[in-house]
Amino acid sequence: MLAMLHSWIQRIKGWYGFLAANDVPLFGRVTLLKFFIFIFWLWVAAGALWIFLIIIAILQRRVG
Repeated sequence: MLAMLHSWIQRIKGWYGFLAANDVPLFGRVTLLKFFIFIFWLWVAAGALWIFLIIIAILQRRVG
């Protein structure tokens, strides 16, 4: 499990290093790296929202 986590961290660091070294301007001050980081945080926020909604649904089912 720990080895798998370490390999994922190494893979992400490799992707980040590649994007940082070959950063491409998209429009204005927005670069490809900033765009991918923004999409990543949107994905994290969406996942957190789903977990929150599932917890609320479980709690409502137990109480109601």
